[in-house]
Amino acid sequence: MHLPSSMFQSVLDILRNESPVYIYWAQNRGFLSTSSEPVGEGES
Repeated sequence: MHLPSSMFQSVLDILRNESPVYIYWAQNRGFLSTSSEPVGEGES
């Protein structure tokens, strides 16, 4: 996955603070997602 260096801090923030984080590949591109968690499900 190639990203501009200006996005590095944002990606680290997501990996550090969001849960669950999903990484998937499609058409030779990498994606990060945190959206598979059901709406309304909060921190316990």
